Amino acid sequence: TRIPKKVSAYEHAVNYNEAELNDSPGRTSFTFSEADLARFSSPDWIDADMPGYLIRPSAMTQHNLGLSGGSENQRYFISMGYLKQNGIIRNTGYERINLRLNESINIGKKIRLDIRSALIPSKRTEPATVTYPGGPNSSLSSALSEAFRYGNDVPLFTPDGKWASVRSGVNALALSSEEGGRLVSNDMQLTGNASLKYNIVENLNFTFLYGLDYTQNKSKDFRRKMSLYSPFSEGVVDMAVKNNALSISNLSSNFRSVQMLLDYDVNLKSGNLSMLGGFTQESYLEESHSVGRSDFLTENTQVINAGSTDRNLWTTSGTAADWALRSFIGRASYSHKDRYILEGSFRADGSSRFVPDLRWGFFPSLSAAWKISDEAFIKNIDAIDFFRLRSSWGKVGNQNVGFYPF
Repeated sequence: TRIPKKVSAYEHAVNYNEAELNDSPGRTSFTFSEADLARFSSPDWIDADMPGYLIRPSAMTQHNLGLSGGSENQRYFISMGYLKQNGIIRNTGYERINLRLNESINIGKKIRLDIRSALIPSKRTEPATVTYPGGPNSSLSSALSEAFRYGNDVPLFTPDGKWASVRSGVNALALSSEEGGRLVSNDMQLTGNASLKYNIVENLNFTFLYGLDYTQNKSKDFRRKMSLYSPFSEGVVDMAVKNNALSISNLSSNFRSVQMLLDYDVNLKSGNLSMLGGFTQESYLEESHSVGRSDFLTENTQVINAGSTDRNLWTTSGTAADWALRSFIGRASYSHKDRYILEGSFRADGSSRFVPDLRWGFFPSLSAAWKISDEAFIKNIDAIDFFRLRSSWGKVGNQNVGFYPF
């Protein structure tokens, strides 16, 4: 990615004054005075380089290890992965571990067990975002905006190395620095599915499937106190973040699915007959809880009870939502010589998103197809390799109407 190069502080000041003159001809006073222009052109002046400070080269390391093997009745695959990346923006980073296990087992001649699972813990760091009970907002976007929006005439630091104010106001790069605070998010995702297939008799199978997708996020967001000093008047505080603050949140989501299916598939002399029927159920639950306090006596103890006992400086919130879907399904199809195909299906769905009296919906469908290219009267036409007519009819439903619309 190419990073735009900004003009020098002197060029920026000259162009800014020229723009003001073009906007208001005859104007005699400008944002940048002659003294400013002289200072920016002096050999002692060093241009501020906000993008150069904020954006840095970053290294990434990634390692993967896999192991597979087994026997005639059992196969397995195990893999591990590690990724670490220091963010190209200061005070950011990402770290992740991947663990995966896949296994297939034949239990006798009639049962087969398949397991697929993955565990992915990760950690993300970024600048603090908590601001209550008041104070300047900060984010990566505001730091990037400020880095490229302001000219090189705006110093980041005072001559003695303290964070400087920006035009006597907020310095977004200072607030997004590690000295301004940090948001640490620890995520964990567990996914998996297991299937058990049992061959009851020839051509008739029973299959049980269970699936899980669980995610959890725990985050700690701590804003530190901070003073921004005038870059031109030694020791003068232009702005101060007087309140430190801590917010801790926990979010989780859990999606589960169960399927129990019977399928029958047989090749007949005249064609193929296939039938399937069964039961499926899906459920989803999400929960979110957060607490926060401000005015910590020491910033080295970042726990909720170390904050103020003034309840006006406390925040709490919590939400939850869930839904469930239960279905009965059936499908049958017959193919005669792979030329004439007839298929019918049916499903009944009951969704928790609707009131009990309107919870169930019934959705049938029918289809028929004719592979004309296999007929004798068209089979020898070289210009036609494949030609099929298909007609279908069906009803569909939609439950994406919010969690609790009623």
